[in-house]
This record gives sequence, C-alpha cells and structure tokens, in this order.
Amino acid sequence: MKKLKVFISSVQSEFARERQSLFDYLHSDPLLGLFFEPFLFERLPAFDQRADSVYINEVAACDIYLGLFGIKYGFEDSQGISPTEREFDEATCQHKTRLIFVLGDSSLPRHSKMDKLIQKVGIDLVRKRFNSGDDLNAGVYASLVNYLKEKEIIRTGPFDAASNDSATMEDLDEDKIREFVHIARAKRGFPLPIDSTLEIILTHLNLLDNNRISNAAILLFGKRPQRFFITSEVRCAHFHGFDVVKPIPSYQVYKGDVFQLVDQAVDFVMSKIDVSVGTKKVQSFKFQDSSSIKSCRLQFPACFPFFILRSPFFLAGYIERMGTGTGDIIRLCKEDGLKEPEFVQEADFKTVIWRTLKAAEPVKVTDNKEGNKDSTRQAEEEVTETIKRVVLVLKMI
Repeated sequence: MKKLKVFISSVQSEFARERQSLFDYLHSDPLLGLFFEPFLFERLPAFDQRADSVYINEVAACDIYLGLFGIKYGFEDSQGISPTEREFDEATCQHKTRLIFVLGDSSLPRHSKMDKLIQKVGIDLVRKRFNSGDDLNAGVYASLVNYLKEKEIIRTGPFDAASNDSATMEDLDEDKIREFVHIARAKRGFPLPIDSTLEIILTHLNLLDNNRISNAAILLFGKRPQRFFITSEVRCAHFHGFDVVKPIPSYQVYKGDVFQLVDQAVDFVMSKIDVSVGTKKVQSFKFQDSSSIKSCRLQFPACFPFFILRSPFFLAGYIERMGTGTGDIIRLCKEDGLKEPEFVQEADFKTVIWRTLKAAEPVKVTDNKEGNKDSTRQAEEEVTETIKRVVLVLKMI
C-alpha cells in the first residue's frame, strides 16, 4: 500500500522544534509509520522554483493537511495573506482532509489575523488544542488513527464481520449455500426457503452488506477460502510418547471452508483414539497419556469462533447456544472415572482429556477359556469410547 502523504504546515520560526519532533514521531511510530509519509517544506533540497508555488503544489499533492496555528501570523504576501493561510485555503479548495491543532486556549494573546484564521477554521472544522510537543504528538496520533478507521484501512471490529473488498459473489459456492439452507431448515427451522436468492440468504445471515461480501461469507461458503486467507487451515498431529518431538507418525494439514475444517479435524482425532495392540504404545491425538485436543475453535486468521460465524454454525447443528458443552465434557469424564479434563488458555485454547494409566500402557490381548477378551482390553475399550463421546461434545462447543 502506498503511504499517505501528510503535509505539516505552520509558521516555520514558531514551531520549528515541534514540527521536527512531529516529523520524527510519524516516521518512527510502529503503526503510523506503516501508513503515513510526513512532509516538511524545509527538508526539500534547493531548486529553481518560487517557494509559494512549491508549498501550494505540495498541499495539492498531499492526502492530509495538518495545520499548526499558534500566536504569530507569519510573513504576509502582497495581498496580506500568510503562507499558513494560503495552505489552508488550498487544502480546503482541494477537498483534503484537514486536521487543525491550535496552541493554547482562547485567552492566549495572538496576532489579530491569526485570531481571524482560527475563527475561519472553526466554522466547519473541529480544532484540537495543545500546550506542548507531547500534547501535539498525542493529538496527531489519535486523529490519524481515527482517519485510518474511517477509511477502513484498519479495523477494530470483528474480523469475520469486516467486508472483503477483493471478493465477489463469484467467489462463493452456490451449492454450499443451498445445502446449508437445507440443513438449517431441517435442524433449526431456518425461515428462508431453499430457492431464495443468494443475496437474500447472505443478507439474512449478516454476511452481505450493501453488496459487500464479508470475510465470514468466504470462510463459510467460499470456493477457495485459502486464496483469500492462506492461514485458514487446520494442522493435526499424532505423536509417539509424551513430548512433541519427531518422528511424527501422522501429520495432516486440512484446507477448505470452516465446516470442512471442523469435520476433518474431528475425523482425525477420532481415528487416532482407538487403542493400539501389541508392542506399540497407545497413542492419541497428541500425547501418550492424554488426548490433547485443540477444541473446535481452531486456528484461523483470527481467534475462532468469530462473532458472525456463530449463527451459521448453530443453524447447521455444529454448536448449541446454551453454554453446556464444557459441563458435558467434565460430566462424561467423571462418570467414566477419568481424571477431570483441563482447559488451557495459552497461545491457543486447548482441551486436555486424560486417559487412565492402564490405557496409556502397552496392551497384551489374550482370550480366556470362555473366549472373551482380557478384562484389561475391555477396560481400555470403555475408556476409548468415553473419549470418543467427549470429542463429539467438543465439536458441539
């Protein structure tokens, strides 16, 4: 993205130190430095052109005019107008964003023409007052961040609710949307008929606003969601032993829409829960003595579940809204004599479901005289079934 040019104006002799400080601040700030390029007239090299035409041309070329008004009015041209007022008038004529900062309060004695200029500015602009260089830097920071928000260059709202300017209706899979409506009508009484237009369906789900497709719509129904969000994937691994170390016997990276990601992750976990027989240690999703499962709030471009995605996941039967999932996990583990599960919030949120000690040890399967399985194997199978039930509950959280 090309940086936005900020023209810093003032009477040069009055605010020389503050202007240089502001210039350095905008260049060095980790956020503002990404988006803005400040301009100071005195930093231009010498060349054969009238100064007044240079600063007027620079104002015309800028994105934001930042005016600093103090006590002095400054040098007056043949018409009795200072460069500062000329710059402000040009910014107004060119419809530039104008951010005006005034030194001190109204009681400060000023040049009469500066008073009139401040009054002229106040007719259609909100001015910000400052008393020091630090005040000025803080005020400019707040104003420029607000500018970025208004222009939707940065967003503070939920990621999934934000519009995606690169996506069109052609990037969504109509069959996925129709299938979703079919399931939602059967499971949750979704009110719209299957033959509703895609625009009506997406608008009802808060996935379309003024024909602008949200990020959530792409994650839910996109033909190729990873074209827009390369990190929208699920990584599942099955480890030997107690530590996350190589070799990794099974490792899968899943892609697709968010429904597919959840289904694929749950299928992977379920396939690794069964107890192995023979000399091989019992394994599960991550560790030998536990099933360490990142809950179905999986890793996407931002923290999942997103606000807008919750409603489609409920309508499709993937979650419920009563908040009972965590309690169900704890209850199922206690009922079957397992250690109480752990819910850990670190870089990721994860749920740890513990096996019994027996289920973590090698299993030798023998048949007794009646031809039935050894009781140890039977106990392990019961534990495995419990963990399977808990994994299915995890999918519903």
